[in-house]
Amino acid sequence: MSGHQPPNRLAGPFDAGLHLLDRQVVDRDGAMVGKVDDVELADGPDGTLWVSGLLLGPPALLPRFGGHRVGRWLLERYRTLGVSRAERTVPGRIDVADVDRLTSDVRLARAREGVVVPQPQATGEVVLRRLEHLMDMGVPGRDDLRILDVRLEPSGGLGHERVVVAGLVVGRSGRPGSLLGYDRSPDQGPWLVARVVRWLHRRTALVPMDQVAGIDWERGVIETAGEPRPLQHPWTATDDV
Repeated sequence: MSGHQPPNRLAGPFDAGLHLLDRQVVDRDGAMVGKVDDVELADGPDGTLWVSGLLLGPPALLPRFGGHRVGRWLLERYRTLGVSRAERTVPGRIDVADVDRLTSDVRLARAREGVVVPQPQATGEVVLRRLEHLMDMGVPGRDDLRILDVRLEPSGGLGHERVVVAGLVVGRSGRPGSLLGYDRSPDQGPWLVARVVRWLHRRTALVPMDQVAGIDWERGVIETAGEPRPLQHPWTATDDV
C-alpha cells in the first residue's frame, strides 16, 4: 500500500461549506467522534473572524435547515422533547486547537475521550458567531447575490496560529451545486454536469474581507466596497473534493 497522504487543507486556502461542513471527525486513532454540523467563528474587536471551534449535534445542525425562521422552530421543537436537560440546545464543541488535519475527514490530534464539550460562552471582547449565520446573507446593491460559502486560510502558518475568514463566496442562491465544487473546480466531473452547474453559477465571485466594509449580523446583510473578484478554486486538480 502506498504511504501517500492527501494534502492537509489547513495548510492553504479552503472553503468552509465545501470542505468542512458535514465532514466526519475522527480521533488520532481513527475512532469516530461525530461530524461537523457547524463552525464556530470568533469575532474579534478589530472585526477579524477566525475559526475557533467545530460544532456538533442537533443544536448545531437544525438551525441550518429551511432558513433562520424554520431552523429556530426546529430547534425549539427539539428543546421541548427533552426539557429535563438545561443544555439541550447547546451544541457540542471541539476546540480548533485539537484539529490536526483536514482531508476527506477531520483528523484530531488527540483521543476522543473528553474532546467534545458543551459550547462555552465567549469571554472578554470576543463574540462567538456561527458559519450558519453568515451563509445566505444578502449583499445590498448586488441584485440577488448572497453568501454561498466562506473562504478560509491560515494566518501565521501551521504553527499554530489562526484559520481566518479571508473572503466570502457570493452568487445567486438556490442554484444546484453551489456547495459541491462544480462552480469552483475546472476538473470536477461528470463533464456535462460540471459545465451546466458552472454556467448557472457564472456570477459566483469572491469578496475579499478587505472589501467587506461591515457585517450586520442582526439584519443578515454585508456591506462591500469594490467589485467582487472572479472566483478561483483554492486547490489543485489532483486534490480530492
